Amino acid sequence: MSNYNLENKIQETFLKLVKKYSLEEIDVSKICSSLKITRQSFYYHYKNIYDLIFAIYINKKLVASNLASLKEIVLDLLDFLYKDEFFNKEVAESNVSNVLKEYCFSYLFQSLSLYLIKFENIDSYINRKISKFYALSISEEILDLFINPDYDKLTILNEVLVYLNDEIIKNIGINFKKIS
Repeated sequence: MSNYNLENKIQETFLKLVKKYSLEEIDVSKICSSLKITRQSFYYHYKNIYDLIFAIYINKKLVASNLASLKEIVLDLLDFLYKDEFFNKEVAESNVSNVLKEYCFSYLFQSLSLYLIKFENIDSYINRKISKFYALSISEEILDLFINPDYDKLTILNEVLVYLNDEIIKNIGINFKKIS
């Protein structure tokens, strides 16, 4: 079996195990025994369970693009989360939630950085600061609302867009220019 195939098999096995066990119950031994491979084979491909989960997210390919609106950026992230809702909620509510937070942050940071290029009053330094601030706060907020059963995709979208809009971003850019 090639390295690529074994990596895929490990990921597939992990995802199957998540349907039977909580994330906290799944360890390297359980994955190896299910696949009938050695721990050394697992560690050849992944440093730990966190690394495996991050690789699963990378393979899902939520890629930042120059989207037309802030709404589309947030909606793409929500579509991603709801596409595999069970797995993403398991991760978000577990001790490996930081992997999903980091993944969401990375997507939002890249997307917002691309989006903010259209504002003439926002230079690259201000762009980075605004993108980082919003990506951190929005990824936290989205994941908090995502695991709350009282919220659905549309409600989350509308709540986030209250404080993420062009007018607010433009004013932040203007205020940064004043203090620079």
